[in-house]
Amino acid sequence: MTSKIKIIIVQPQGLGDTIMITPLLRSIKKSYNNCIVRIIVSSEASKSVLDGSLLVDEVVVFNRRKEGFVNHIKLLMDNYNFSPDVFYMSPYTNKYYGQLFSFLSGASIRIGNDKTIPVLGFTHSNPAFDGKHQVDANINLFSLGLSLTSQIRQPYFHLTCEEIAIGKNFFIDNKLQKKLVIGMHFGGDSQNLHKRYPIEKFQVILKNYLNKSKNNIAILFFGPDEDNLADQIETHPRALILRNKPIKFIASIIFNIKLMLTSDSGLGHIASAFNIPTQTIFGPGDIKVYSPYGARNIIIETEKKLSCRPCISSFGYINCEHFECLNSISTKKVLDSMNEAIELLTN
Repeated sequence: MTSKIKIIIVQPQGLGDTIMITPLLRSIKKSYNNCIVRIIVSSEASKSVLDGSLLVDEVVVFNRRKEGFVNHIKLLMDNYNFSPDVFYMSPYTNKYYGQLFSFLSGASIRIGNDKTIPVLGFTHSNPAFDGKHQVDANINLFSLGLSLTSQIRQPYFHLTCEEIAIGKNFFIDNKLQKKLVIGMHFGGDSQNLHKRYPIEKFQVILKNYLNKSKNNIAILFFGPDEDNLADQIETHPRALILRNKPIKFIASIIFNIKLMLTSDSGLGHIASAFNIPTQTIFGPGDIKVYSPYGARNIIIETEKKLSCRPCISSFGYINCEHFECLNSISTKKVLDSMNEAIELLTN
């Protein structure tokens, strides 16, 4: 290998998945301080996780479903000209596309979850990592092709001192410093509508929390696909609604809260990156693979035995008509879990 190891990493999933690959990035940089890392992500939101950090040397935004043929060719050429020693394709992605993508980079070490194409496929793979948490799967899979002398499991989200100050100033401006402030997100983007906890149940939880004490404050986060949900929230002087804010701004607010209550979404992973206690309401997603990582994260799920769970990667998810995985989770169950967490925080 060259004196400087060149590595391409592809993480084409969402914001939360990008946060879950940061432990691998941290482990690589700790193990090989002379490496050059180029990462390819699918959105500007995912890019914001790493912007300004020392974990990568270049972040490329490329969504293969939205890019045309010419841009595909340009990306392939850019990868080849980068002359990578290692090409890593994160798990739970299109296995055929990933193998061809890695082969055309010219990398001698090509790592992916499952090799299905002879010669052109990955040089290092192990399908046994299917069903493992993304944090662990990324580190263990990458280690098949390039050993890691240091393994760091804590997720990361990069904020500068100036960006952290934005959140602190928000708390000062709204006189929240001595309040019990929790963040809430029950939405999901347009591609993940079935991950949303029912809005009417959310209203009950919000009202119950706010009525418990005048010291209780809720900050509600709504993304660009969630305006209709935000419109349904009853106004309350201690419920602050944030709509369509940049991810860095949202992260600066989450950095300062006491507790995060969320659906299966990227915001729970942001909270886990800051070691904020997080309660995640899980429905169709695979808890073992996609839950926020760390000891301070609690999963709230149905007590019903549903043979269809998890269905996130199946046609059943798209065509579901009963949504029992979420509808059967009572507000009492959520409130009990939330109140238990609050009690630990306040005692």
